[in-house]
Amino acid sequence: MFGYLTFYQEGMQMNSVSSIMCMLCIGILLFGIGSPVLLADDFQVRVVGVVEQASDPVTIQITEIVQSPHDLNCDTVTLEGIVPPVSSGDTLYVSGEYHSATCVISVEETPSAVRIIPPDATSDDLTQSLHCAGRILRIFEMEGERFFDISVTEVFVVTYQEQEMCATITVKVDPVAGFVEEGLEPGDSIEFFGTYDETLCMGSLDWYEDYLRKERKTGISWILVIGGCVGYLISRNR
Repeated sequence: MFGYLTFYQEGMQMNSVSSIMCMLCIGILLFGIGSPVLLADDFQVRVVGVVEQASDPVTIQITEIVQSPHDLNCDTVTLEGIVPPVSSGDTLYVSGEYHSATCVISVEETPSAVRIIPPDATSDDLTQSLHCAGRILRIFEMEGERFFDISVTEVFVVTYQEQEMCATITVKVDPVAGFVEEGLEPGDSIEFFGTYDETLCMGSLDWYEDYLRKERKTGISWILVIGGCVGYLISRNR
C-alpha cells in the first residue's frame, strides 16, 4: 500500500511538471507569434521622399519604400534628428527608425542617414552588379558630370560575367542616386558597390543603396591574436 502511494505521488508530481512545461511551451509560442505585432510599432526603414516642410521639423511625403519589414501607415512623416539643410521639393533618401504611432522617422543614431538625391541623377541601365575594392587613379569632369577612374584590386562579387574583369573601371560619381563619400582623392583605397558593364569597363551608382567610399579595413589586432594563442596554450597545459 505504501509503495502504491509513493508511486501515485511521484506520478502526480510528474504530471504537474509536465503541465508546467506544457504551459511554458504554449506561453513561448504565443509570445513568438505576438512579439512581431508588439514590436511592429518601431522598426528600421529606408525610404525616398519629397520635402514638404523644410523648416524644423522637416517633413517629407514618401514616394518610394526602399526597404521595410512592414507596411507604413503614414504617407507623410517627420524627420527627427540631424538633417542637412534642405529646401522644399528636394528629394531625400532616408534611413532610420520608423515610429508608426507618431509618423516619425528618427535619424539620430547610426546607421541612420539623410541624403539629398540630385534632381538630375539619371540611370545608366548597366546590367551587371559589382562589389569590389580598388584605388582611385584619376578624377575628371566631362560635360558637367564627374567621374573616377578606379584600378580594381579585388573583386568580391560580379554577376553575369562573360569576359575577363576590367583592370580599370570608370565610375560616374556626380550626379548619382547612390552614396559617394566626401573628400575622396587620387590614391585613396576605396570600396565600390553598384552596377557594371564589362564591355564598356564602366561602373554606375544608379540605386539609392549603391556606394563609393573609403575601404574599411577589417584586420584583426595582433594583440588579440597573441592573447588568444597564449590563452589556448595555458588551457592545454592545465
